[in-house]
Amino acid sequence: MSGTLVIGGGQAAAQLAISLRADGYVAPVRILGQEVELPYQRPPLSKGFLKQETTEAQLELRPADFWSAQRIEIMRDMQAISIDRDLKRVTCADGSQWFYDHLVLATGSRNRPLSLEGHNADGVYALRSLEDARRLREAFASARHIVVIGGGFIGLEFAAVARKLGRAVTIIEMADRLMARAVGAQISDWYLRLHAGHGTDVRLGSGVKALEVKAGRIVGVTLADGTALPCDLLVYGIGAMANLEIARACGLETGAGIRVDAFMQSADPQVLAIGDCAEAPSKYFHAGAFVRLESVQNAVDQAKCAARTISGARQAFDVVPWFWTDQFEAKLQIAGLSAGASQQVIRGTPESGRFSVFYFMGDKLIAVDSVNMAADHLLARRLLAGGRAITPQQAGDLATDLKTLL
Repeated sequence: MSGTLVIGGGQAAAQLAISLRADGYVAPVRILGQEVELPYQRPPLSKGFLKQETTEAQLELRPADFWSAQRIEIMRDMQAISIDRDLKRVTCADGSQWFYDHLVLATGSRNRPLSLEGHNADGVYALRSLEDARRLREAFASARHIVVIGGGFIGLEFAAVARKLGRAVTIIEMADRLMARAVGAQISDWYLRLHAGHGTDVRLGSGVKALEVKAGRIVGVTLADGTALPCDLLVYGIGAMANLEIARACGLETGAGIRVDAFMQSADPQVLAIGDCAEAPSKYFHAGAFVRLESVQNAVDQAKCAARTISGARQAFDVVPWFWTDQFEAKLQIAGLSAGASQQVIRGTPESGRFSVFYFMGDKLIAVDSVNMAADHLLARRLLAGGRAITPQQAGDLATDLKTLL
């Protein structure tokens, strides 16, 4: 029995293996990880690890002895290069071959490249892996003028840490608001005020024209409007792309990610995909359209679903998407997907720093963004999961106890 083979060594891969064993699966479980580290947490890389509040040991999802005790074999520094679905065989760059009964693709995603001359200069960084974070933390110690390209979660989290540690920070965002792909305008505006209030220079509707490099090191950035900014450290986060090439090469269907059904199975039922690389149908996104999500929660929940599929306890994936980000003193928690909302209703007072925004498509609640309102977030997940009826008037009325709607 060949068992289950997993390509990818991140959160989704680790959870898949853990869940298989928890479900009573006894066949071999092997993980082909491209990184040299054991599976680790990524969210702290842009916060606690950068501030040296989180150690590398604390990042590990499980210690080494856990994996051996669970009979989960993790092969590190292994790059899978091809899949033969007829032979149920994966070939790696070192020439090794691995056979499977079930193959799970947990290949994750990668940063969109910065297509500017000088992007390989010293002082220019993306942030995705532990190795990225190590190099960035070392460079950060001596940096004074920091430019962040991209106003998404990672860029803003890094910018917040940099400001709290006294660095001069400029954020460059091509869109007309921050986190535009994830939240509505009211949340974007509040976060703009938050960062500006901490002394960050935020440039919206702006792009970078050129990087100024001297002796192989970045020293400045020129914006599209000709503005020149000093810069001795640049961090960019301009989106991500699924690592789906190996799936496409073996004939699997792909869109923005590797296409799977509600059981995480591709068109080949012996090949599943989970996490950042997977594109799955979701009733919380345009009535069941395919969507690719990047979050710890999605990776974990899809891994649990895939484990049930493999172990024979099939259960269709039906989980409300949720996300979070910590910036300065604010925790933003998102439940659902707000894209396509026709109405936004504020509950609470943004001025207090504690409020939620409820998003409706017609008269249907589709998402809730909560700032420092954990109770609202947990309630929103229950409302969305249950398809409970709630009106915009009820959402905005603090006198209405939303728990009674459950």
